[in-house]
Amino acid sequence: VRVWIAASISVFGSCITRLALPVLAILLLSAGPIEVAVLRALDLVAALAFGLVARPWVDRLRPRAGPGVDRGRTRRAAAGLYDEAIGVRVSCGC
Repeated sequence: VRVWIAASISVFGSCITRLALPVLAILLLSAGPIEVAVLRALDLVAALAFGLVARPWVDRLRPRAGPGVDRGRTRRAAAGLYDEAIGVRVSCGC
């Protein structure tokens, strides 16, 4: 559900930007049709450049929080199993 909500917000923001950017250029900068077309083309070029270059680079980065989070979960699970094995009841406040 969270991914769906995040994707929906992202698409909504992209639609607003694609609509608002040319409108602002026309209203505030008195841009003509050629300038608006160039603005839209540069927007698409930037999206393609970042999408084609940055995405593979980010995917290759080593996740920094992953191992630490996994170790923390393992310790918490081991502590819970140990407490259960020796008969200690720990309340989490729920």
